[in-house]
Amino acid sequence: MDKQFWLSIKENNFGFPAGYSVPTLTEELFTNLASTDPELRDTIGLEAFYHWLKQGLYSEEDVRNFIPRLIANLQKGLGETEDDSVFLRSFSALWLAVIVEHDIEKSILEREDIRSIVEASLPYFTAERDLRGIVPVKGWAHAIAHTSDLFCALARNLHTDINDHIKILDSIADKLKNTTHWIYLYGEDGRLARTAIAIFIRETLSTDQIKDWLASLSADWNGAWWDEGRTRAFFNSRNFLRAIHWRIPLLKVDKVPNKETILKMLEDTLEQAEPWR
Repeated sequence: MDKQFWLSIKENNFGFPAGYSVPTLTEELFTNLASTDPELRDTIGLEAFYHWLKQGLYSEEDVRNFIPRLIANLQKGLGETEDDSVFLRSFSALWLAVIVEHDIEKSILEREDIRSIVEASLPYFTAERDLRGIVPVKGWAHAIAHTSDLFCALARNLHTDINDHIKILDSIADKLKNTTHWIYLYGEDGRLARTAIAIFIRETLSTDQIKDWLASLSADWNGAWWDEGRTRAFFNSRNFLRAIHWRIPLLKVDKVPNKETILKMLEDTLEQAEPWR
C-alpha cells in the first residue's frame, strides 16, 4: 500500500479499513518497522499496531506469534553503528513494550512469553551500539529509550519477579557505566529512571538491595574527569540518578514504598560519586 493509504487510516483514527485483511496489513506494518520514513515507521506504523491491538483485532495466538518475530529482529545488524538497521531493532523493542503493556491490562500472555522477552531484551540492551537519538531526515532511532520503555513494561508486569528486576537494574547500571563513547541527550535518562521507579513500586527489592545497587553507580569514579570517555559515562550515570530523584516526588498515582529512605539514598549516592579526585 502506498503512504497515502496509511495516512488515510491515521486520519480515520486508525479504524481498520473495510475490505482489507488484518494479516495482510499487519505484515506491511512489520515491514515498516525497518522503514527509514519516520511517518511510516513511527507515527503511522507504531500507532496503527497500538490501536489495532487495543481494538481486539489480534487473537491471543496472534500476539504470541508476534513475540518471537520481534525478538529475532533485535539481533539483526546488532553491533553496527550509524546504520539503518537500528530502526528495526529499536522499534521492535517498542512493539514488544506495547505487547507487554497490553498484557498488564488483559492478561493474555503466559509467564513463558514474558520470560522469553526478558531473556532476549537484556543481552540486546547490553550489545546495542547504535545510541543515536534523532537521526536527520529519518527520525527517531532511540534504541536506549525504546528498550527502557520495554524494561519499564516488564517491571510492571506481574509475570516478572525479583530476579528479573535485579537483572534489569544491573543491566541499566552496566550500560550507563560502560557507555564511554556517547552522551545521552534525548531524554534517555528519564526513560531509564521510569524503569527503576517501576521496580521500586513493585517492592520486590529490599531497601538494602536498592542501596547496594545505587552504590554500584557511585563507585569507581575517582579520576574520571581525567579521561574523556569515563567523563561521558559519569555524566550519563549522574543524570540518571538525578532523574530518579526528581521524578519520585512528582508521582501522583503510584506511590513509591519507603520513598523518603530511597530519596535520601539517592542524595547520598550523588554526593559519594567523586570524579575529580
